[in-house]
Amino acid sequence: MCDRHGVRLPSTPPLAPAPSTGRRKLWELAEFCHCAVLGTCLTIRELQKIGQRGGIRINKGASDYAIHGTFVSMVSDRPKIAKLLNKALDRKYRSDVDEAKRVKSKEGLLEYWGTKYKSGDVPGPFWAALTHPLADDEVKQVVYGDVHMLSHMVGAANRADLKRLADLEDANRSVMVELEEERLRSRQIVEQRNAVIAELRTELSDMPSLRGRIIALESQLSQYESETLVQDLTRNVERLEDEVARLQASHRDMETRTEELIVSNQALATEKIDLQKQLEVTNREADHLEALLGDELTSASMPEGRNASVDKDTDINLTGTTVIYVGGRSSQIRHFRELVERANGCLLHHDGGLEGGDTRLQQMLSRGDVVMCPLDCISHSACNRAKTYCKRAGKCFMPLRTSGLSSFVSGLQDVAKAN
Repeated sequence: MCDRHGVRLPSTPPLAPAPSTGRRKLWELAEFCHCAVLGTCLTIRELQKIGQRGGIRINKGASDYAIHGTFVSMVSDRPKIAKLLNKALDRKYRSDVDEAKRVKSKEGLLEYWGTKYKSGDVPGPFWAALTHPLADDEVKQVVYGDVHMLSHMVGAANRADLKRLADLEDANRSVMVELEEERLRSRQIVEQRNAVIAELRTELSDMPSLRGRIIALESQLSQYESETLVQDLTRNVERLEDEVARLQASHRDMETRTEELIVSNQALATEKIDLQKQLEVTNREADHLEALLGDELTSASMPEGRNASVDKDTDINLTGTTVIYVGGRSSQIRHFRELVERANGCLLHHDGGLEGGDTRLQQMLSRGDVVMCPLDCISHSACNRAKTYCKRAGKCFMPLRTSGLSSFVSGLQDVAKAN
């Protein structure tokens, strides 16, 4: 049993892809599709439940990315998990798979996918289209490319929503100021009218002889109320009130969206803090171990210090083993090589893809007895190529938890014990 970023995996043989005459299985798809399928079609919680059924122990502190990456890698070499994942996808998207079965041509399959994609219905049709018997390389590239670009568009849409919220808030404030000014003007007119009416009524109650004058003034006031200015003000108030109601509704929608984004950002911030703490601990450990290694290498170069160093490393004897180290940090390789040579071994290094690409990596792998890959400092493709080669050539493949010195020394001790 080994550990991948906090996920405990049982040791089982890989699932050999078998020719398929009908729908394709998950493990029969190209490896670059595994990541997109699991990330788009299954949630992290669903992956955790599948892992529990398959006997996979997931540590409490494992990040979503680590869980996702682990299950992606298990599609190719964990038969039980691969079958559980395939079964879960078929069960979850049964209706989409059944609908896609009615498609009888490649062109029809592309039209089916395009219709679903434009309507925003992506996960189920994505799974159904990729595994359809008529899905050739062209169909897979179209479907995969659409889903890949969709992730970029989602990020851009979030930024646009935030900008639109700010614009709406500015517009709302302007409208509210204008509405308040119109309400103040209308209130002043009404107050003036009410003051006139009150005054006339007081005079009427005290002086019956003024009734005719009051009637004339009330008639004049009615004419004043019907004038264009008051009518225009009334229409403007009604229009502004409608606009305010619309902006307030839009503002509430933006507030809901903002709250969702705040919750999401808080979760990401918490995860970032946890990762930074882990990185600080790892860096302190690496600095301490690098200092110890430098001291040991310095003392090993002195006559009186060499005997003490040999005694100290007698528990690691590689007996001529050639170790291929793929990935890692270039600044550490000199120290790693000296440590291997002191343990009676030979170290060859490949940076994981930058130096010469696939050809140089293939040539170097053929020269080694053991292949080590630090999982935190290597590309997915280089690690998969190294693992596939070792499986085919019958050589020892040893994934290391980190690129630090402690993981490397632990790996050397395992190699020495195996010898």
